[in-house]
Amino acid sequence: MTYLLDVKEHDAHATAISVILPLSLVSVFVYFKSNHFDWNMVWKVGLGGVIGAGIGAWLLPRIPVKILSKIFAGFMIIAGLRMIF
Repeated sequence: MTYLLDVKEHDAHATAISVILPLSLVSVFVYFKSNHFDWNMVWKVGLGGVIGAGIGAWLLPRIPVKILSKIFAGFMIIAGLRMIF
């Protein structure tokens, strides 16, 4: 988004993260309809998601772009390695 659409880095990260909410809601609907729903896990993950979203929304504008890029790259590398192994 930063290179192709000329969007500021902070705005690009916020937009990418905001896409997660509708995708998560669709997943909740699909799992709920197929009776693969663990309410104990829902409360734990939901609470963590709400707390993490609040901290992230507060923290994002305070992080310099260079550091934000490195943090994001680190998370992508970790996610890729977890998918491989």
